Amino acid sequence: MDICLHTIWDIQHDFIGGTERFLVELSKELNLLGHNSFIVCTGDNTKKEIQGVPVYGFIPCDYKKSYSKYGEAKLSYLRENFVQGKSYIEGLKSLAKYTQNQVSQIPHDVIHLNSFPSSVFFSSTAPVVVTNHENEAESDSLWGKGFFDELVSLTNSNSSTFRDHFAHVVPSQYYADNYSERFRTNILGINQGVNLSTFRPYKKTSGQYKCEPINLLLPSRVDPHQKGHDIAVRACKILLDQGIDFKLTLTGVRNDNKASVKEVSKMAREIGVADKVVFQSYADINTAYKEADIVISPERYCSYGLSISEALSLGIPTVLSAIPTYIEIAKSYKHAHFFSTGSSENLAQTIIEILPTLKSKSNYSEQIRFRKKYDFRECAKKYSEIYLRAVS
Repeated sequence: MDICLHTIWDIQHDFIGGTERFLVELSKELNLLGHNSFIVCTGDNTKKEIQGVPVYGFIPCDYKKSYSKYGEAKLSYLRENFVQGKSYIEGLKSLAKYTQNQVSQIPHDVIHLNSFPSSVFFSSTAPVVVTNHENEAESDSLWGKGFFDELVSLTNSNSSTFRDHFAHVVPSQYYADNYSERFRTNILGINQGVNLSTFRPYKKTSGQYKCEPINLLLPSRVDPHQKGHDIAVRACKILLDQGIDFKLTLTGVRNDNKASVKEVSKMAREIGVADKVVFQSYADINTAYKEADIVISPERYCSYGLSISEALSLGIPTVLSAIPTYIEIAKSYKHAHFFSTGSSENLAQTIIEILPTLKSKSNYSEQIRFRKKYDFRECAKKYSEIYLRAVS
């Protein structure tokens, strides 16, 4: 079966975000099951392979000038073409036409779109599966305040094709229940999980843990408003005042968030922790995890929790904000430690409380339990079952 996985973003070798990583990992597993899976994204008519997955970049003629202007299809590109100067209905109809143009370039049996906005007015003779990776707060951040409510309203309009699609999926049961009620249709919850082959377990003996400095890792896109980098930096000041020697490594630097990097850097300088906070890019995120003693994720909201899943699958003590999706994923695991969302004080205190455990053996049994439940192959199997039903 030929499965076209689509994203409106582009996918580049040097930075692959959460949705793009999901698509790459899903395609790899689907192909192992026997499907012919490939990714279609925004790009200047190029074909490349990422981790063995065919990735086709297409861009309609009317958008080439804008794409050249930004050099990539990220937030500014989306806003210029589908948000600024347009009503929501105009923007979403333009987005549907744009998406239809892209997926029409390669023959397929099933189309898998990866945003609800792309699907509201999308038409196809092939069955369509839709996964949404942005919750309400993330959607409003991308499209503008009030967008998500308008999105819900538009899906209930007579002109929308939203309910014509074969299946609608989100990566957590929390949002599946919430959206099933709001969109008045059945939304499935399929956890994404971790590719166990990509994130192989490693053992860190007690002798390998240093007392100081403690290596803290925040493995998320630099976006203080959502990801809570400001919370983390203020927690660093508390740790410093407590006499704790540490280093905080921030990953996720990319071309479209340079302003956020400057914002976080300025904050670190102003409160006196600039020499403790490091921005670093990794060709392989496994390297960052292997260097980390503790992973922190102070997000204010999140539709799933890919990075925290990776950290927990590797047995790393992980300090998490108490948001619904994180609680859903991690509440039953001893190496997951929750703090009050938004509280730098509670984040710092939680880090301090788990420091004595770093000299003990890694959480081998908890790591194995987590990997068994959140094996990405289970996610791929569930999507495969949906595709097979769609064409039967």
